Amino acid sequence: MERDSKYGWDNFEHIILKQDLTSDEANNYEKYYIQKYNTTNPDYGYNIVNGGQNGERPYISEYLKEKWKDPEYRKKMIDLHSGKNSHFYGSHRTGEQNPMWGKKHSEETKKKISEKAKERYKNNPDTFKGKNNPMAKQVICLTTGQIFDCQKDAAKWAGVGTATMSRWLHKQTKTTGKHPETGEPLEWDYYNEKGDK
Repeated sequence: MERDSKYGWDNFEHIILKQDLTSDEANNYEKYYIQKYNTTNPDYGYNIVNGGQNGERPYISEYLKEKWKDPEYRKKMIDLHSGKNSHFYGSHRTGEQNPMWGKKHSEETKKKISEKAKERYKNNPDTFKGKNNPMAKQVICLTTGQIFDCQKDAAKWAGVGTATMSRWLHKQTKTTGKHPETGEPLEWDYYNEKGDK
């Protein structure tokens, strides 16, 4: 098949080399043939991994790791697979276009999702806390100019709970606390990456 043809199952010729294999045998043959024909090298094939993972997280070939270090190659690949070139481009996943539209997860599925989330949290308890939370916003004390990674850090510094800090930030109270050392009244706001409030 020529390099400039479009990817896709139907754009390849399929030849059965082995039949009735166990999963381990299939994985071993896959690795063998990928290595034999050097198909992780784009000049010879289309494999991006060395094979044999049986659908598990792929191992990236040394060839591709080296290629990725080249800024021109990296830019070319990013351009090739982003924007209008992305296979996700134009695919709407909201409303009726979403595969789960009008459906509900079964109780069993909900339980599995919950268990996975708990396992992720158990193995990485700090992943979603404080500044690591993807929803965290930086906070600035306008009085001192001190910038905090998140509301929780600011609340800890001020010696209050996060709920109190939230009320201060949303201007829901008349008072907004006092400096822990000087007793000076404090003013708070969210801080954006541009450096202004």
